[in-house]
Amino acid sequence: MTVPDKSGFWARNRWILAFATVVATGIILATAEAVDQSRHLAAQESQVRSLEASSSQEARQEAEVSEKTVLAGIGISAARVRKDTATLAQLLSMAFTWDSGETYELARESLKDRFGLSEKDAFLQTFLPPSRFNEDASRKRRYYIDAIAMTSAVSRNLDVDVVEVAATRYRYAVIADIEVGVSSAAQNGEGRVTRQPTAIRRVLLYATVSADGTVSNLVGIAPWGSTRFSR
Repeated sequence: MTVPDKSGFWARNRWILAFATVVATGIILATAEAVDQSRHLAAQESQVRSLEASSSQEARQEAEVSEKTVLAGIGISAARVRKDTATLAQLLSMAFTWDSGETYELARESLKDRFGLSEKDAFLQTFLPPSRFNEDASRKRRYYIDAIAMTSAVSRNLDVDVVEVAATRYRYAVIADIEVGVSSAAQNGEGRVTRQPTAIRRVLLYATVSADGTVSNLVGIAPWGSTRFSR
């Protein structure tokens, strides 16, 4: 039986084996380098995101500090303004968010209960007069608002500015965009649902807010300027 000459095998194939070893080593090193680069890039990206978040937060903090400094310099509390702004936003949302005759009437009653308004107040007379309706024999009301499928909503962006301070009472000027449109349920003469444009009108309100959140001297100026439309 002939025994294979192993020394001859290694001698004949030493260059191939050496090349394979070099290639394998290169692959291992390249893989390790790629993994290291990937980790390095991930760390850099994480650091960049952290710096961006920190920079954005610092910018917001600087803006808040600047606002507080300016307001404090003229005797106005920034915290109080934020609190009153939330109250005024609630008032506007309550007054101008409705999509039917019933919700319109509910808005009027909610304003009376929450903010102490009455039918004699100019604000209700100007912006939320009693809704017109017909009543059938069963005393069921059919509102004009429902007949034309009118809806109303308040834009999220409000412009609130302090115009006067008297002791603990702050008087504000509030500019808001009111979106008035027709609901998707509105139909044309052939009974098909049609999409109507939304009219955007800007209104100006003046209101005094006491330290306890009571709103008084509410005055509204009807929409002015050209009507904008959106689809």
